[in-house]
Amino acid sequence: MLTGHTVRRILHSSGRAIGVQCFDVDDVPVTVLADTVVIAAGALGTPSCCTSPA
Repeated sequence: MLTGHTVRRILHSSGRAIGVQCFDVDDVPVTVLADTVVIAAGALGTPSCCTSPA
């Protein structure tokens, strides 16, 4: 699992994700290949209708 990385491209083959090209917090490019690829976004952009009142 990687955190703090910004994905630039999802790599795919035969219609299936096989990895990602991303950048770490220092803007160093990283390529990760894996049998299973899960992409999850952070809380930015979460609709305000779904947050609890302060």
